[in-house]
Amino acid sequence: YFQTVEMVAQTVDPATSSLAIAGPDRTWDLKLGPDAVFITKHQDKPTVSFENSDLVFVGYGVVAPENNWDDYAGVDMKGKTAVMFVNDPGFVTRDNSLFNGQAMTYYGRWTYKYEQAAKQGATAALIIHETEPAAYGWNVVEDSWTGEQADLVRANNGADRALLEGWIQLNYATEMFKAAGLDIDQMRAAANKRGFKPVPMTGLKAPATINQTVEKRTSRNVIGTVRGATAPDEHLLLMAHWDHLGKGQGADPNVDTIFNGAIDNATATAAILEIAEKT
Repeated sequence: YFQTVEMVAQTVDPATSSLAIAGPDRTWDLKLGPDAVFITKHQDKPTVSFENSDLVFVGYGVVAPENNWDDYAGVDMKGKTAVMFVNDPGFVTRDNSLFNGQAMTYYGRWTYKYEQAAKQGATAALIIHETEPAAYGWNVVEDSWTGEQADLVRANNGADRALLEGWIQLNYATEMFKAAGLDIDQMRAAANKRGFKPVPMTGLKAPATINQTVEKRTSRNVIGTVRGATAPDEHLLLMAHWDHLGKGQGADPNVDTIFNGAIDNATATAAILEIAEKT
């Protein structure tokens, strides 16, 4: 069976889009790709922009009442840019008493951090990239977050999301913390302790413009069923994604140029087919 899925393809124009961090003594004009990556989830606007958004360091950007944790405690994020680390509190300190230590929870994923920043009313959200906590290098961030971005059609066209979502290289973040009179290592240590409070990055403001193309696309899910003999009216749902990361430009015309993503998705898809065959 095929299930039709309505999707949106959004592509940021690197030539006319910009993200800068303006400090008291200098401005960082962050080049899309090597310095930072940024997109918008707003699907109904070819241009999204803002000026003079104050930066606030919000630790790991986590609000988890069950863990007595609130990285946004006491701060009004309306109009501001949230700056945060990736992963969970407890990962870099290997503290198993905080969340799950080095086993990432959903709170540690970039998807959650952007969702929570939007709930807090932030204009923008920037995640500081570090290879070990992210589990991948900057090359993965750059390859994944530049070029066409696929998303489901959102009921409100993304109006409930921050205007900008992105990642920033660690070296630039370190310089910016210093310009704000902060030490990034001390801030990381503070963010890993219960009771952390957001810290204004005094003197730093973010202007940004995103020019994008937005195209409606139609994709589909592939669904197969195998009726069981013992409980034919019950269902066990197994899922895997079957996308890949596009094509490269190899020098050898006889070599496959598709980034097949064997570990990311092809292995899981093959496993589901094997399970179905042996059921």
